[in-house]
Amino acid sequence: MYLLIALAFALISFPCFANDKNAAIFIRHGSVVFSEVVPIKDFEDDLKGGSEPVPGNHALTYNRLEMGFGWKNFELAHFMREDYVFEFTPDTMNIIYWDKNKKKIPEGTYDAYLKAQHVKAEGWRVGYRFALSQDSLVRVSVNYLEAEELLYGAIGGSVNVMDDEIKGGNLGVLYYYEEDYLLDRPPVIPAEGKGYSFDVEARFHLQGGWQFDLNFYDLFGEIDWRDAPYTKGTVASTSTYVDSNGYAQRAPMMTAVESYQNFTQKLPTFYQLSATKKLYGPLGISYMREKYDSVEFDRLFLLCDLAGDFYFKAGYDFTMSATWVGLESDAVSLNIATDDWSLVGAKSLVLRFNGRWIF
Repeated sequence: MYLLIALAFALISFPCFANDKNAAIFIRHGSVVFSEVVPIKDFEDDLKGGSEPVPGNHALTYNRLEMGFGWKNFELAHFMREDYVFEFTPDTMNIIYWDKNKKKIPEGTYDAYLKAQHVKAEGWRVGYRFALSQDSLVRVSVNYLEAEELLYGAIGGSVNVMDDEIKGGNLGVLYYYEEDYLLDRPPVIPAEGKGYSFDVEARFHLQGGWQFDLNFYDLFGEIDWRDAPYTKGTVASTSTYVDSNGYAQRAPMMTAVESYQNFTQKLPTFYQLSATKKLYGPLGISYMREKYDSVEFDRLFLLCDLAGDFYFKAGYDFTMSATWVGLESDAVSLNIATDDWSLVGAKSLVLRFNGRWIF
């Protein structure tokens, strides 16, 4: 579980496109970690000793660091990214928490489901900017990815608990991996993955002080893995035995196939949509919706122009319950957000930085 917090989520606020000079060097970095069920620190501690999970279905992190060079309308950048997405039922997280902390598991039938997707890759982005008008721009990019550390798949079904033990259930599992965490398969030959995706970013300035940003990342994205290790199996309550007291007991029995096969990992499309309006004097307001996989983030900001082209941003993310502050300009920007500024019990953390030197 420590991997969930290792690196976090990223994609950067839209950089300044328009300039009168021909060349630019830029760096863009962003991190976001979000957990619905327990604080981020608890994941780092493998859920041991932390607070009991609250109801929730998602935990994710998306991270990207990009450094590049621009010449007129072209951009070439090298990037590194790592992201995790976990989707689960509340029952699943509770069982994991009780097991990690050696707590008694209440008797009953539990809805078990866990889906995991990991992307760790580096590669190159080639982008081209189209000027639709003096204030409206579109940039289209093609990304080439070389990936490693495969983890993708799901386990789902139900489990029955009696006498503080899982006595049966019906589960199906299919997942691809670098290391088999479920059945401790002996070391496998790791797969190599290569992939691609497309990005489309657009900014429109309209009359009345309106600005719209429409950004879509990893459109039609996929990673093709050759000879990927995988496990496909089922768990069912079909094994019966007699215990020391002479009572018949039923225990789960698993049948599984462990092998290698080619596999295509589809990348979730990530989008950012925002509308900004000048209000009065230096003040403005902005609304943003951001989505990664199946999680949507809704944010509202108050903007205030400062000296030069700098402006201050303060807002709130309603999904993360996070307070957001930022300082932005054409050349540099920094954004930070969290639901707990002490970071001890934080369930969300955002850090984004952009720098651009035009010459």
